[in-house]
Amino acid sequence: MEIKNLDRAAQIADELPRLEKARKMLSEMGDTTKVEVVDIETTVELPHSMNFNISSVLNMEINRLKEEAKKL
Repeated sequence: MEIKNLDRAAQIADELPRLEKARKMLSEMGDTTKVEVVDIETTVELPHSMNFNISSVLNMEINRLKEEAKKL
């Protein structure tokens, strides 16, 4: 691996476990997904159908990061 890629590899190593944890949590959730915005102290509940959409985006990002890591 080239030295210039070390920073990006570290970013991927930090992001990937968090994305995988989020995907796992969504797969175990019940009827709604609760989103909390800490800065303005508000919460919104999304319908369960949104879990699929969010999971799809997480899967795409996880796969993209894994492919990028292979090329470093």
